[in-house]
Amino acid sequence: MPPKKGKKGGKKGGGKKKGGRKGKKGEEELTIEEKYKKSTMEMENLKHHLSLQTSITRRTQSARDELKSEFLSLTDQLEEERDAQLDVHTDLARQFKTFQTEKNLVIDNLQRENIKLTNDLSKCQQVLANTIQEKDSIIRKKEDEITELKNKLRILESTYQNIFDTSLRNLQLNLTKAKEQWERSSVDLQDRTKERLKEFGINFQEF
Repeated sequence: MPPKKGKKGGKKGGGKKKGGRKGKKGEEELTIEEKYKKSTMEMENLKHHLSLQTSITRRTQSARDELKSEFLSLTDQLEEERDAQLDVHTDLARQFKTFQTEKNLVIDNLQRENIKLTNDLSKCQQVLANTIQEKDSIIRKKEDEITELKNKLRILESTYQNIFDTSLRNLQLNLTKAKEQWERSSVDLQDRTKERLKEFGINFQEF
């Protein structure tokens, strides 16, 4: 399961830590995707193999039944000519027995293989189901985290907007006060300048 994101920390440390965890989560998500694809491919291969083995088993059993029927038919015919064809009958019986033994062995092996493939398929399906469940859980967590981040972003935007508006109003107020103070200072300076000029007998209006 991917690690949870840490709480908001310092300006520098928090940013680096958050980035590291995000990278780790991406790697885990990639591993699950590969696991999902691999499980799907293995399941399809097992299904194909199981289908092929089942088809071979059925054809083998059908061939055995046909041979058995043919053998019984030949046996009936040979019974009428048993004395003349005793060697042929014995050889056919031996061949049939050998063939039947070999085919029974093949069928037993195929049945065991089918059981093994069925078990492997069941395990693969379980792994696939677990992988899908884990993937869905990660997606839900990501969606929750995205929603939470969006909410935090809206709150931050609102907070910074309020700070900006307040700062702008304070700046405008300070500029207004500074302008008024500058105008008062300018008037005072002009008055003092007039007085000094009068002391020297100079009329300010002449300038």
